[in-house]
Amino acid sequence: MGDKKIRGGALVARALKDKGIDNVFTLSGGFCNPALEGFMECQINVINCPHEQIAGHLADGHTRISRKPSVCIVGPEGFANAVPSMMEAWGERSPVIFITGSSSLKRQGAGGFKEIDDVSIAAPLTKYSASITDGNRIREFVDKAYRIATNGYPGAVHLSVPVDIMFSSFADDAGLEERPFTHQKKPLAKAWPDPESLNEIFDLFGKDSRDYFNLLRVKPYYRFVFSDKSFFVTRGLKITKRETIFEKNYWKINASHDGYQKKYNTIHERNIEFYPGEETFVGCDKILKKINKNYKFDIRFHVEPDVKLMKTQDGKSILIELEDEGWKFTCDNYDINIDNGLYFGNKNSYIDNQNIFISGISNNQTEDIKWQIKKI
Repeated sequence: MGDKKIRGGALVARALKDKGIDNVFTLSGGFCNPALEGFMECQINVINCPHEQIAGHLADGHTRISRKPSVCIVGPEGFANAVPSMMEAWGERSPVIFITGSSSLKRQGAGGFKEIDDVSIAAPLTKYSASITDGNRIREFVDKAYRIATNGYPGAVHLSVPVDIMFSSFADDAGLEERPFTHQKKPLAKAWPDPESLNEIFDLFGKDSRDYFNLLRVKPYYRFVFSDKSFFVTRGLKITKRETIFEKNYWKINASHDGYQKKYNTIHERNIEFYPGEETFVGCDKILKKINKNYKFDIRFHVEPDVKLMKTQDGKSILIELEDEGWKFTCDNYDINIDNGLYFGNKNSYIDNQNIFISGISNNQTEDIKWQIKKI
């Protein structure tokens, strides 16, 4: 270890700087002063707020807008004020790093000045809540909290830094020789599809399709899928038709497959048009039967678990909530409903999700099921 000593709060600041943190929201003073001094040294922006709850909500909002984790740091008495913003960040899967300057570790449980069990209170509202118990392990705790906040489905985390660790002095290179050996931020293990993994689909539809599929993402997160699985599956079925048009103000993909031909003598065709200026998807699913026989059909639109769906009172629309955006799904001539399903996006596990489905009976040899998704 080096001979130079710095306070624990400064080590917290350096550990956050290593992760690329640029903004910290707080109500300055008291238990957090060494960390605030460290943020100044590391050239991290500190936004001083009039109330801890405001600091928490601003950190949450900035994280959502910038798509980068932000920090909210408060004292022990302000921790209770920050809890509502912590709950909001947790519910919206916003990777805010909450830090509390807490009461003395050495006198924990003795009813010390402003003592509160912040770790236990934050535990059900975050992905991870822990107290830093050793100043030489500050970088280790910060690294773990950052990884948990940003990997998989993102979410809020909480670290408690006791005042005796915050103000005590430690070697400025404390923890650098311990795992992880690389303290900079690393590539994230995301629960949504990696854009690189979509290259096979881009190759299938042609190089110009990349711009179109980027529209099916909401910001950097994939939120809903505009086709059933058979639209993309190539093994065991044949793509019988494929057409793509990409112009400045009009994009279109039209394709069909024979996955239902053997059992139902039916070809499924899907046409999707996008109008960028109106932020509207217009779709039509065609059921093309070789024999005029009635079949009951369900056409499903699968969504990720954190997408919220709600059917309107008139039963003609389904509202789709995507973080700070809203979309409306409509289908005029057929019944639309919300159903429960299973999401297998997490390795070796599954969780409940929802899907939109259109149902009806195909009475004609060619059945056109028209639908629309429009931003509201």
